[in-house]
Amino acid sequence: RRDHGPFGFTVLFFLCAFLTLGVMFWPFMVPYQVTVASAAAPDASLQFLFYGGVVVLPIIAVYTAGVYWVFRGKVHTGYE
Repeated sequence: RRDHGPFGFTVLFFLCAFLTLGVMFWPFMVPYQVTVASAAAPDASLQFLFYGGVVVLPIIAVYTAGVYWVFRGKVHTGYE
């Protein structure tokens, strides 16, 4: 089927729309006086989030792999 063209153009359209909004609102969203260092969270918060991610993300990955394993195979439409 020829669904790839319209889907691709729709995605491109929305990306261009969001990019245009971002360019229009950029001076109002981020003041030029704000640097990355001044906008960053305290080191203790960043360390807490990092170690939380180190623990939680592998659990999510194992759970997702298990779900894919349980529901693998073809899907049948009826009880035929």
